[in-house]
Amino acid sequence: MGARAGESAVQKLRRWGVRPRKSLGQCFLVERGVTERIAAAVDPAPGEAVIEIGAGSGELTAALAARGAQVWALELDRNLAAHLRVEGNATVLEGDARRARFRDLVPLGPFAVTGNLPYYCTTDLVLHVLDHREGVSRAVFLVQREYADRLCAPPGSKSYGSIGVFVSYFAQVERLFTVPAEAFHPRPEVQSAVVRLTFRADRGLEAAHERALFKVTRRAFEQRRKQLGTALRELVPAGRDELQGAFERAGVDPRRRGETLSLEEFMALAGELKERLS
Repeated sequence: MGARAGESAVQKLRRWGVRPRKSLGQCFLVERGVTERIAAAVDPAPGEAVIEIGAGSGELTAALAARGAQVWALELDRNLAAHLRVEGNATVLEGDARRARFRDLVPLGPFAVTGNLPYYCTTDLVLHVLDHREGVSRAVFLVQREYADRLCAPPGSKSYGSIGVFVSYFAQVERLFTVPAEAFHPRPEVQSAVVRLTFRADRGLEAAHERALFKVTRRAFEQRRKQLGTALRELVPAGRDELQGAFERAGVDPRRRGETLSLEEFMALAGELKERLS
């Protein structure tokens, strides 16, 4: 039997006999007002493909389908996947979204990605989307509020880190709205927020430059208390003079710390080091 009129998300989960599993980080979004706002943020065109990571109780799935989206719902929990198939709002695939090849699901045209991401593997999922970004036009994610802060943080702020640099390289990031703990079942101890990533079409750095960007950025934040000249020294076996020259050509003071560099400065420095990194 599918969805019942007037039935709340919590009632539906109880009818299904579903109890949240801590091992899967299950914290179901059950406030339909919030799911409608997320679906509106995705804003699918009629017939547009949307890949949903972790369909859960199916509330967001239904809201997207009601807007005319062709939804591909990825769900790790076998029991939930079986019930979601009965609901009939999406093509339901049982499995770990971190192993999904999105372009295999949607071979042609652009598509969107969305989901209420489990806190314990948020970074893994975000990086997976970046790695499989071909065809992805935008992504709308519900994440822990502190994580949203990290994605949107400016250089020099406490929350600024490598994940924010990586994401901002590929996409424009917007923090849309916060979501209170009361919108979930069970209720988490933290607040959440919705962010939208609009992927850039103009990222054309050569592969060696991109690899250097990610390598330099990671090292800078792994040793964020050190000056950049010191933090990056082991990456450049050619020697201190070579490293100093790269800093000068990039217009970056080696006495600065990584947390103060903008994306553009990281890109400039990586460009000077791309042929010299170990």
